[in-house]
Formats: sequence, C-alpha cells, structure tokens
Amino acid sequence: MEYVAIVLLNLVVYYRSLKFGLCVDDISNRNLDKNPEKRKLWLRVLRMFDGRGPVKSIPLDHAITIFIHTLTCVLMQVAFNCLPATLLFAVFIGNNQVSVWLNGKRYGIAACLCLLSYILAPLGAIVLLLVPFFQVSGLLFPFVLALKGCWYVIPLFALMLLVGNKYIINWANSRKRKCSNEWYKKFTLKKIPYILKTYAFYFFRAIIPMPPAMYIDYHKKVGLGEEYDNKACKFDLASLAGLVIVLGIPILYKVLPDIMFGAMWWLILISVWNNAITYTTQFGERYMYLPNIGLFVTLIQLLNLINPHLWLVLFGYNLALTIIYLPMYKDLVSYLHHHIYTNPENDISWNFLCNLASDVKNVISVLYLTEQGLKSDKSSKLLWLHRAGALHMLNHHEQALQCLEEAKKGLEPRHTEQFALKIEQLKQQIKKVIKEK
Repeated sequence: MEYVAIVLLNLVVYYRSLKFGLCVDDISNRNLDKNPEKRKLWLRVLRMFDGRGPVKSIPLDHAITIFIHTLTCVLMQVAFNCLPATLLFAVFIGNNQVSVWLNGKRYGIAACLCLLSYILAPLGAIVLLLVPFFQVSGLLFPFVLALKGCWYVIPLFALMLLVGNKYIINWANSRKRKCSNEWYKKFTLKKIPYILKTYAFYFFRAIIPMPPAMYIDYHKKVGLGEEYDNKACKFDLASLAGLVIVLGIPILYKVLPDIMFGAMWWLILISVWNNAITYTTQFGERYMYLPNIGLFVTLIQLLNLINPHLWLVLFGYNLALTIIYLPMYKDLVSYLHHHIYTNPENDISWNFLCNLASDVKNVISVLYLTEQGLKSDKSSKLLWLHRAGALHMLNHHEQALQCLEEAKKGLEPRHTEQFALKIEQLKQQIKKVIKEK
C-alpha cells in the first residue's frame, strides 16, 4: 500500500507537467544530435531517457521524467523503509530540476543506480559502473557502501573512473573550456573557508527550502567577484557553520550510527559538488538530489525523537511550494519571468529575454527590459551592451556610446576577451555611423 501511495502522490503532484513545453537547456539539447536516426537503437533509447537526446513527443519526455523521479522514490522506500522521508523527498521543492525539468533526468537515473546498488549490495555494486555515463554525482557512492560494511567495494571507485574515463574527461574538458575563471579551476588552501560555506549552503537549503532557482547567486553573496581571495575566502559565520557540519556529522555518526548514516550519505555525496574545483556552475539544486535521499532519512529520524507527526509540517510546506512553482517550467518565457521575480539582481534571465526580443527586432522591448534589469543590477555588462545595441538601432548613438562605457566598467577578470571584443566592435560601428553623418 505504501508504494501505491508513493506512485499516486507523484502522479497527482506532477501530472500537470505533461502539458508543459521546453525550458532552458531542454531546447538546446534537442539540437545537439543532428542525426539521431543514424545512432544505434540502444544508444537512442539511452539518450531519450537521460535528457540529452531528442524525444519527438514532448509529453512523452515529461512522462519519462515523472517515471524516473517516481522510481527513485520507490527505490528509496525499498532501501530505507521510511515512508515519511520518501514522501517528503517526493515533493521536496529542491528536487524540481530533476522531478520536472527535462534536462535533469540523468541525475535521477544516477540516483536510481546508486539506490539499486545499495539495495542489492554487495553484488548490486556492479551497477555503479553505469553511473559515470549518466552523471558524476554518484562517483563517491562506493564510500557510502563501505559504511555499511562493504569495504571491499572501495576499489570500485577507481574502476568507475576507469570505465567512464572517456566520458568523465570529455565532460570535465567541455566544462573547463566554458569557464574563463582560473580561480574556480584550481584548489588552494585559501579556498577552504569557501568550501565550508558550500557545505553549509546545501545543508540549510535542504532543511529550510527556498523558492527554486536555476541560477543561484550565492557565490556573489559570499564574496566572489573581482578579488576572488578576499571576502569569499574569509572565515566567517557561514564557514563556521560548514565546519560544524563537516566535523559534527562524522562525530555523531560514531555515537549514533543508525540515525546518522543518512547524514553521512549526504556528506560523502555532496562532496562531489563542494567547489574545491569548479568549472561552471557554483551551486545547483539538481546536485542535491542524490545526497538529500540520505539526509532526509536522518532528518525524519531526528524529528521522530521530538514528535512523530512533526514531519508533516515540512511535507506540507514543500508540497505547497512545489504546487505553486511547478508552472515555472511551462516554457522558456515562464521560467525566465519566474527567475526575474525571485532573483531580479541576476542578469542571466534579463539577458535571455533581451536575446528573444532582439531575435524578432523588438527594440522597444529590449529598452524596457534593460531599464528594469539595470534597476536591480546597475553593473550588468550584458544589459548595458543590450541597451547600447537597441539605442544604436534607434539612432541614439551618443547614448549608445555612454552605455558601452558603462559595460566596460562591469568587466571583471573572469569575463572573456570575446565579450570585450563585442563592446569594441559595436563601438566602432557606432562611431562609423556618426562619422558618415
């Protein structure tokens, strides 16, 4: 009966997503594989399930997403036999990038493989060899199995790296090429306070859920900017919280191994994303998906010590948030407007909308969007550049040049030379028009 409840809950909550369209990376992913029909059948099916291949029927694509998330919940219940934790995980708002967003499927598949290996351990550990082909979030899972007495599977970690070597290297290199910030790519001792802040961030975002966000600006809040080793690498209250979490969980695990096993599960698996080395995204809610399975089990066990019904408060809160924010994945524009509403100071969505308006030559919309966006972030190089281009189209050349000067002020070492080149090219175009007049 409990498994029926899990399946029904997921169907009721996520049924609306069957009518949704494509959002953010869902769109670009469908253009990556130019000739999918030339691939072998098994590879086409694999790509259809992991979110990186084209699925002709978008409702079918969403149905696959619901199925993967539901399967994860079922396997979680089999593994831990903790229905409150499973139900909480099913509706947790932080799972939205896997339970709703089409591009998040592979995080769900990695979670299913890890749970299956845990259920069937030690023989089931062999399925972990498939994890690197989907998502690197499960690379450290052999160490979780070791906590349950399967120490002999630790060499499986090296085998996973060997089997998925080509995929992991290609994945890392593609991310590395996109990242112009050398500070992110290298580990130094100075980054330890920043790493501790990362642990604290993920921990408290799971315990105290926030409205979902694709682009999380926490790295700016902790001080990443022009001087990377300044505020971000100072030991502060957030770093202290991270230190207490990183040291406290293993200590409590020694005292209460049954209760704290789930917390150790979280600590080990979230370490893949602890920002010791970062290529592109500093934080992502999808990274929390697999680690939070264990954390929620421990959370429910601790709440039961206080009151066995206390978990219903968290469940109700997350259910409400998920129902409210689910429509943000309806299409690209819906998501961008949601992100602007929740994170107006982040210029990524403003930039997306400006690009869409520019594609249809809607100059007035570009001017309106940049005006509104710059109210929240006056230093946005992207918005100043968009505004300069729109003013240039309307023959307001002097104002356009002033906007380009503002765009230059927003440049930081992490910004590529390519962007500076765009500013210079537009500046020369404007000057040429002024001279011809």
